[in-house]
Amino acid sequence: MIIQLDKMGLNGEAFDLTLSEAIFSADPLADAQGDPVSLEDGRFQGTVAHRHGAPRLDGILDATIRRSCVRCLEPADSVIRAELSLKLVPQPAPQAAGETEMDPDLTHTLELVDGRVDLVEVARETVFLQLGLRPLCQPDCEGLCPTCGINRNLLECDCAAGSVDPRLEPLRALRESQIQKRKSDGQS
Repeated sequence: MIIQLDKMGLNGEAFDLTLSEAIFSADPLADAQGDPVSLEDGRFQGTVAHRHGAPRLDGILDATIRRSCVRCLEPADSVIRAELSLKLVPQPAPQAAGETEMDPDLTHTLELVDGRVDLVEVARETVFLQLGLRPLCQPDCEGLCPTCGINRNLLECDCAAGSVDPRLEPLRALRESQIQKRKSDGQS
C-alpha cells in the first residue's frame, strides 16, 4: 500500500494493513543465514498526517514471526509489537563521497521517495529491526545432542555428557595440568 503525500487530504490518511507472507517472499534478509522467516500473523495500522508543520507517520505494528530455534531447530515464534512515530522528509540530494555526520534524529525519520510512503516496506523494515538474532523455542531449550542428534527437549539419550572430541584431548590435558599447578602453588 502506497500513500502519495500530495494527494492526501487535510486530515491525513488512516491505514489498516493486514500483513501477508508476501512481504518476506523475495527478501534476501529472510534467508541470509539459511533460516527461513515466515509471517504467521500481522497487522499495521495508523495514520499519515500533517502535524506540527511536517508530515508524520504514526502507527502500531503487531506481528507473529516463525523461525527455527537455534538450539533444537523446532519452530520458534516471536511476537513483535512496535509503535512508530516517524517524521517524513524528502529524500536528500546525493552528496559527494567522504565522511558525513549522522543526524541523531534519523532514528525517527523516514525518507520519502517521490513524495510517497510505501507502508509494506516500512512494515518489513520494522519487523526485521525487531527480530532477535538467536530465536529460541523456549528460554531453557536443551537443544540437540551433539553425539546422536536427538532433541533433548523431547527425549533423553545415553550419550556420555563429558565425551571430548579426540582432537581436543591435548587442550583438555593442558587445562587439567594448569588447574593442578594452580592448586599445588596455592597449597605450598
